[in-house]
Amino acid sequence: MENSTNTLMPNYMTVKDFLPANMLVADIWQEGENGNCVGYQRNISIRRVNELKRNFNIKLMKPITVNRRADGKYYIIDGNHRVQVMRELYGDNVLIPCEVFSGLSCEEECDLFSMQYAGTARVSSFGRFKADRTSKKPYAVQLQGMLDELGLKFAAGQTKHAINCVGSVITLSKRYQLDILREALSIIRDYWDNGQDGVYDKYTVSGMCAFVARYRGMYNRKRLDTVLSEMPLTKFRQATNENGARTDEHIVNYIVGLYNRKLRSGKLPKFTNPYYEE
Repeated sequence: MENSTNTLMPNYMTVKDFLPANMLVADIWQEGENGNCVGYQRNISIRRVNELKRNFNIKLMKPITVNRRADGKYYIIDGNHRVQVMRELYGDNVLIPCEVFSGLSCEEECDLFSMQYAGTARVSSFGRFKADRTSKKPYAVQLQGMLDELGLKFAAGQTKHAINCVGSVITLSKRYQLDILREALSIIRDYWDNGQDGVYDKYTVSGMCAFVARYRGMYNRKRLDTVLSEMPLTKFRQATNENGARTDEHIVNYIVGLYNRKLRSGKLPKFTNPYYEE
């Protein structure tokens, strides 16, 4: 190996090195007890590995980003799938070009992982959120705590009581106060979440947040109970789809129309502009 060292360098420095594939470790994300979790890497996707193998050119391969922890092991920060491709094509002892950090904590590795993939499609919003939970980013800890309170969860697929529009919900948690998001999700849960898949689509969640933010303290929850409990989710989605677009304004005004129907007093004003909680 080139440029190898037995001394941990300051964690902001890197060296270039060639490391055997069998020395590189992926710290896979796992849910722990009491809301804690460990790791941040994704499980290997066979589909992704096969895609990379079809057009793989070792001469064009960028270095793998790794961190040499205090235990002497090299943990992969970026390039887990490329390492798997190299193993399958050339064996476990193949030397892989690496950019090596030394002495980073697991939390610092998580931060690098999230920063590298921010704004890209290479890692999903859910994947970055899991890394942020491991590194105990305040927004991630608070958001996960809220989901636990509501009996909901983030999930990559369509499963019961699960939210798969992760990126949208994270954005909404930063746009509005967290208690507005909590109230919006609780409304959707109470009226439409009877265990079927795909209840929490991004348009319904966003529109309900806009409704709560605009009319909080103005609407009567019992009245809302009455009008929404009589409205199946499929019919609600169809009714709020105006010319193929489900905007906050369409969704909120539809809810307001249902709410105001047959009321002589206590009517809600029309929603005209999105409300953003700074």
